[in-house]
Amino acid sequence: MKFDYGVPEFYVSDPNINHFNSPPDHPGPRLNKSSRRTFHFPKNVHKNAPADLPHSVDIPSRHSLDPYLWDPGFLCDYVVRIHHDYIQKALPVLLAMGKKVTVLHGNTQVETLAILEQMEMLFSDLKLHLFKEEQLIFPYIRSLVCLEKQGKTIDITRDGPLYKPMAGLEEDHGLFEAGMDAIRDLSRDFTVPVQNSPVFSSWYGALQAFREDLIQHTRLESRVLFPKAIALQRKLTA
Repeated sequence: MKFDYGVPEFYVSDPNINHFNSPPDHPGPRLNKSSRRTFHFPKNVHKNAPADLPHSVDIPSRHSLDPYLWDPGFLCDYVVRIHHDYIQKALPVLLAMGKKVTVLHGNTQVETLAILEQMEMLFSDLKLHLFKEEQLIFPYIRSLVCLEKQGKTIDITRDGPLYKPMAGLEEDHGLFEAGMDAIRDLSRDFTVPVQNSPVFSSWYGALQAFREDLIQHTRLESRVLFPKAIALQRKLTA
């Protein structure tokens, strides 16, 4: 089963939910019917992205398209395969395009220099964030899934080792979204100011696509994966 870009888009059913600053006894919204989000595959928002950025993915047909039904281990694999791999491929392309645009248009479009500076800071933090998830958090979550399948429990406190690291990751998510919002504002909502500049159009189109993917990525983790992982850890310590 193939979908154009294969990235889930979530619409918050409760606008009052603040998933970035959940209290310790409530790590994110509960996984019940009232807090679920609509899940669908959006139209191709990457039509202006350069050809060397990824554009489609395959999702096993045996899995429901509702991520609330996926186990945490599969969610980890999905996030890495879809979102992390996309970020790793997109970052050097976006930076190279940005440097080219600033060389060509930086003298007259000074906002491009600020955008490039913001990108470099944001992308540096993103790489560290991905490393933490892939090398520390996700392997632990996968181990919890294996223990559950084996019918075993773990001898740790009920809160366990996930709360503090996940709190840090949640804080990162908020900073990343804010950083991409700053880029959107600097670019006047990704409006290309120079006519007949393919590289400028491609850069802004790719940045817009990157922002939308990043938001979908962080919310999939914050609203689905992390609460599921916390719930599973609690179950195994009961």
